[in-house]
Amino acid sequence: MANCRSLDECALEEGILCTNALVLELGLPDNIDVEAREYGGVFLVINRCNHSCGPNAAHKWDLASFSTSLYALRPIAPGEEITIIYTDVTQTRDTRRARLLSHYGFTYATRVVLQDWRHTRPTFTGWATDLCRSDDVVLQSHMEALTLIEKEGLQGMASVFVRDVCLCWAMLGEEIEFKKWAVKLLELCDVRDPAIAQEVRGWLIDPKFKVPKWGWRKKQRIQISKNKTNIDDSEFYFSPTLF
Repeated sequence: MANCRSLDECALEEGILCTNALVLELGLPDNIDVEAREYGGVFLVINRCNHSCGPNAAHKWDLASFSTSLYALRPIAPGEEITIIYTDVTQTRDTRRARLLSHYGFTYATRVVLQDWRHTRPTFTGWATDLCRSDDVVLQSHMEALTLIEKEGLQGMASVFVRDVCLCWAMLGEEIEFKKWAVKLLELCDVRDPAIAQEVRGWLIDPKFKVPKWGWRKKQRIQISKNKTNIDDSEFYFSPTLF
């Protein structure tokens, strides 16, 4: 395995470990010192994957079985190199390049990032109860994000946006669109996040009763329309007692 550390820095074995180790979460108590809670593991197959800021695969650690799995983020063609990401794709370009240089001894022509997207564009949380925003504002913004994700090969970030799109259609009470996006979310999370995948399976059984606030925005729009109609009608009411 590769070793980007010199013998002046550390022994050969330690250099290989530091170069290749994947971060592992061991679920230790929070009162243990932070540094003491950082663990890594080296895996003979997965650690041979090279880095890409637009990887076609990712790995998932499972504490219960004390093992890690490599899974595809998108279809991988025969003969195509399998790559993973060595950094956090949501970090800035400079931060990622600095980490690659300090930890692995190389820099990379990093791709566009989306770390600011959810801070500068409409979000589901803000939109959900704000009836001043149009019903499709988050959907349009997230479609742009998903197009960019596909273009840049950042499929590892797609689930966050797909989940929001799914919930937007739920609040609009559009069952066909909701189910279409719920299936996509399930495909993205089935390996990566089994807990979310299980939740989505429950949604698909009976979305109108299983999804929180199903059709809320649609109901509010109808109520606002009724209230407006009542106000408009009252403007034409003639009261003889006034004359």
